[in-house]
Amino acid sequence: MPRTKKHREPRRFEARIESLAFGGKGVARIDGKVAFVPRAFPGEEVVVEVVGRRKKFDRSRLISVEVASPDRRPAVCSHVAVCGGCATQELDYPRQLEAKAQQVRDCLQRIGDLQVPEWAPPIGSPREFRYRNKMDFTFAHRAWIEAGPPEGELPSPALGLHVPGRFDGVFDLEVCHLCSQRVVETVRHVRAFARHHQLPAYFSRNDTGLLRHLITREGHHTGELLVGLVVREPDDVLAEFGSYLAERIDGLTGVVLVVNRTKATIARGDEEIVLHGRDHIHERLGGRLFRVAAQSFFQTNTEGAETLVQAIRERPEAQGKHLLDLYCGAGTLGLCLADRFERITGIEQNEAAVADARENARLNGIDHTSFESGDVLDWLRTRGTGRGSNLATESDSVMGSQAGGAEATDGLPVETFDTVIVDPPRAGLHPKALRLLPHLGAKHLIYVSCNPSTLARDASELAGHGFVPKALRIVDMFPQTGHVESVLVFDAPQHPS
Repeated sequence: MPRTKKHREPRRFEARIESLAFGGKGVARIDGKVAFVPRAFPGEEVVVEVVGRRKKFDRSRLISVEVASPDRRPAVCSHVAVCGGCATQELDYPRQLEAKAQQVRDCLQRIGDLQVPEWAPPIGSPREFRYRNKMDFTFAHRAWIEAGPPEGELPSPALGLHVPGRFDGVFDLEVCHLCSQRVVETVRHVRAFARHHQLPAYFSRNDTGLLRHLITREGHHTGELLVGLVVREPDDVLAEFGSYLAERIDGLTGVVLVVNRTKATIARGDEEIVLHGRDHIHERLGGRLFRVAAQSFFQTNTEGAETLVQAIRERPEAQGKHLLDLYCGAGTLGLCLADRFERITGIEQNEAAVADARENARLNGIDHTSFESGDVLDWLRTRGTGRGSNLATESDSVMGSQAGGAEATDGLPVETFDTVIVDPPRAGLHPKALRLLPHLGAKHLIYVSCNPSTLARDASELAGHGFVPKALRIVDMFPQTGHVESVLVFDAPQHPS
């Protein structure tokens, strides 16, 4: 006989929230086991329902708040029950900043066994809301509602944001307080166009459908707006999409189709087709002008990034003859420090980002930069083993000698650096890269991180290779969310083994 699955009633518990975990969930202990509770904050007495069990922790759902924190405030967004984007919007912002700063400190001590002095207090974002200059939205066949997937038919396709923990759950976005109202109106117009023409959402499981994602890029200092529609294939009906939006959205700079023919559910593609205007906007950051395309690498909080740059500029380590900018993206950090160094070298794997960095240098009249595409680990292997830089050119040889370069055994210049700045992905630095960094011979390392856990792991490894953690600064660029940025400055070993 086939087995019948035994139905278990969800178990409810009373719990006290002890702290706020990275990601914005409250931390409680139920029967001695850690439980993560969304929308619950330190000091609160709550009733929770366990919805998922793991070996080391449980996932829980908040049923009620019996004793609220004095820092709790009403949610500003009507989508709070179904959207995980603003995990901490019901917590006063000063308390958010305090909790995030403590998460960074705790990670450094618990994971890295490090206590690093902070050279100044944590910095909050200049804007608490409406700060995002980039948003990615997702299409789905039908909209998820607060109680779960709908039983009956709803207008199709849906366009909005993902339900937490559900790759297949997308709710129809009507409001958002992280982006501008103009972006919200753009979402509504795009959804109306898709429904009018009965365009199907892409379904990755069987590789069918057309509409995948909507990208918006907005210049907060320039007022420009770019819309990118990510599709499976170009379609004739989309020829009128650009003019449709231009008639309805003020200040629309450009509309592009981004073609993604893979099954990967990402808001990126290998081909772009301009439907209206131009394929990029401009944004100002730190007194520089930047070209930002639909798929460009650029900080999502313009004013927040300016506070980050200013914090880095406060450090004496952020000046000298030669700066090496690893994971440089579109050159944002290096170009914002260009007046403090005689030479900037940037390394970035994404070729489109490197093209943006070179164009951004040209836009700002900065001619002492060299941005090259390549894997950071491969570049460090070449540079760190003493075989010389694989980026060397005749002009680089001259500049290298002016910047204090030396000759390697094969005749290629070994460049020397005063400071190395790294701004790696959320996963942090490759373990082999950590071992090669000391061999660059730089005096200082500035590590910019968006993940306290990987920062702590890498900082501990770097300390084991002779780097001395010197100063920490915590910079919040993502209010209402569980994410936080931090800057950790090291003195580098001068005689690596």
